[in-house]
Amino acid sequence: MFRFKQSLITIAGLIALVGLIALITPLSGRGQSGNQRPLDVSVVNTAADPALVRDVGVPLRTPVQIKVNAGIPFGARVGDQVVFTVPEGKRLVIEHVALDAHNLNPGNAARGSVVTNFEGQSFTHHLDVRAQAPVQGTLFIVNHSLLAFADPGTVVRFMAVIDQAQGEGEPGFQVIFAGTLSGYFETVP
Repeated sequence: MFRFKQSLITIAGLIALVGLIALITPLSGRGQSGNQRPLDVSVVNTAADPALVRDVGVPLRTPVQIKVNAGIPFGARVGDQVVFTVPEGKRLVIEHVALDAHNLNPGNAARGSVVTNFEGQSFTHHLDVRAQAPVQGTLFIVNHSLLAFADPGTVVRFMAVIDQAQGEGEPGFQVIFAGTLSGYFETVP
């Protein structure tokens, strides 16, 4: 019986000692309770030694707008032109297309697409080309979101097709698709 009492007293003493240590040990911080203690954090951010902050899991992005000025020659129905070459070390991500096409004869229709190369494959992104009210010839507009990728060193092409080839006229291009491709470059290893 004496040993049992002695063991109980020893256990009670150890529990009291652990509780006392837990009470006097400083807290490093608490969750979102109302009893938060301020943390001593100091960030030195000078112009010579800035503290840069970014999501390291996301590649660096640089905004880019690519001017498109592609056309279909007189007497032809199809136009296919390189509009941009992606720089080495960068991946192009196209997010938006805004183009217009004019100089079409009334009743003619136009289609367009952006062609990119990603991971060794060619991808054709068909555009939503919409006819507008005539203003000295048919006018077509493309203005919508797009998600297209182009690998470093590859080209971005614009393809256009019209239903009927228009008659010969002045030399040069008779149907012009003009506007922008908007997006960004990602730095790739």
